[in-house]
Parts: sequence; structure tokens; C-alpha cells
Amino acid sequence: MLTTITTNQVTIRETIKELEKAFILMNSHFFKNELTPVHIILHTESKKSSSWYTVGKTWDSGEKELSEIHFTVDHLNNGKIPTIKALMHELIHHLANIRGESETSRNGHWHNKVYKRLAEEVGMYYPNKKADDKQGYLNFEFPQEAYNVINSWGLDNNAFVWNKSEVEGKKKAKINSYKWTCFCSKPQIVRTSKAELSAICPHCNKQFELNN
Repeated sequence: MLTTITTNQVTIRETIKELEKAFILMNSHFFKNELTPVHIILHTESKKSSSWYTVGKTWDSGEKELSEIHFTVDHLNNGKIPTIKALMHELIHHLANIRGESETSRNGHWHNKVYKRLAEEVGMYYPNKKADDKQGYLNFEFPQEAYNVINSWGLDNNAFVWNKSEVEGKKKAKINSYKWTCFCSKPQIVRTSKAELSAICPHCNKQFELNN
């Protein structure tokens, strides 16, 4: 799975490893391997949403970009289970996209009954049967069995807890994005706000190279 990290941090290895591991395990257990690969993108700057999903473009040539799941560091600071729940939320959007189903309206804010059906199909449930007035059927919960399965995977909780104080002073700064790639056949991508990076790809074990 191709992973993109937008970050000023260089200690990204464990976060990449655990997010990729979570995607693979969730795809296998909950989605019966129906999901296609996605970019997972981390942002150090604050956003209105803690996570969101964007559909990959299809170019005139027929080539398709991978869809993207975005997280902010603020959300990763909540720990493993909230992060996995957010990932589940976005993967349900991804499932709807793969199947060509319309699961939202109102510019993506309202989660309709299609979203609810897909969430329940992969094992989620709704303690409150009534839709939320603003966001619809957004607030599903994991059943206890799902918690047990997720905890059995051995995901490293430390990979989902970032030091917010290290990036807080940069949140309002103007961001200039620099793109770095590794030497894998499907390159990992790192984006930083400064033209400097000291990090090694966890897959090809080579230094990332500036590729703006």
C-alpha cells in the first residue's frame, strides 16, 4: 500500500508501519479484501476535520490515482482505538466509492442510509437508531467482538500518539510543500514544510530524495 506522510517529523517509520498494518488487517477481517489500496496522508497543521477521504482522479488517459485518507496529528494524539475508528469511518467511504454507491449528500456532511447499511455490513452498529440532525448516520460503534479483534492485532499504541507541542508553533505558519520519494518500485512519498529531511524508507532502506 502506498503511503504519503505530510509532516515535519522524521520519526515516521512506526506510524507508517502501523497504519499500513491496520489497513491490511481491517481489509481482511472486516471488508473481505474488497478494498483497493489508498494513500494515507498525515498533516501536522490543524484542519477542521480530524480525518477525511478524497476520491482518486481518473485522467483522460484512463490512468487512475489512488484515493486518499487524511489524518491530522491532533487526531493521532488520541491513541490507537480512536484512530482505528476514524480509519474505519473513512474505509466505509472508500467501500462506497469502489461499489459506485452514494453514501453522503450535503457536500459530504450528511451520511445517509447507504452509509449506515455499509457500516452495518462490515460489523458496526448504531446505539442510537435515529440519525444525527447534522451528520446523519455518522456515529457508529465497534461491537465488543471488534474491539477484541483489533486489540489482538498487536498494533503499537505509541505509533498513534504524537507530541502536539512539537508542532503546535507551526500550525498557523504558511506551508510550502516539498516532495520526497524513496527508491521502491511503488515509491513512498513524504511531504515536508521545509527543504530538509533526514529519513530512511522502512521498505527499501534508502534515504528519501527531494523530488519537487
